[in-house]
Amino acid sequence: MVVNESKDLIVVVDSDLRALIPEFLRSKRAHIAHTIHALEQGDYETAVRVGHQLKGEGAAFGFDQVTAMGAELELAATNADCCAALKWARALAEFLDHVEVRFCD
Repeated sequence: MVVNESKDLIVVVDSDLRALIPEFLRSKRAHIAHTIHALEQGDYETAVRVGHQLKGEGAAFGFDQVTAMGAELELAATNADCCAALKWARALAEFLDHVEVRFCD
């Protein structure tokens, strides 16, 4: 998934979630930063857990891209593929740092 195209960086979220989104994004950024550090130390278990969590939570908050990338991170970490796991973790970090959230009624 290419995350540097502007259309990939816009997420439309139900306005009922408006109050939850800032904490969701802050929390996911922290989890990804921790995951990147863990992968650099050879800790695949943390990456599997975080990837699985992102896979489950992303779409629930309207972030289908997070779900898709979380699934890829989980798979790569399960296979102990450090290069792929780091690629997906860094793509997630980039996405979370640059995503534009728009709310709909």
